[in-house]
Amino acid sequence: MVVRGSDQRYRPGARALYKVRRRDTTEAVIGAIAGTVRRPRTLVLGRLDAAGALRPVAL
Repeated sequence: MVVRGSDQRYRPGARALYKVRRRDTTEAVIGAIAGTVRRPRTLVLGRLDAAGALRPVAL
């Protein structure tokens, strides 16, 4: 996952993003977006449970 601070502006060509790496992997989907699709403010990450329902796991 590549992230930047919420108050940080995008700077083309600058190395200002953080790479978050983990050894554990899983499949997940974006279940909701707050803001617009072109400028999302928050994404809700979810996984399907055993019954097939989407459960939020991260904001």
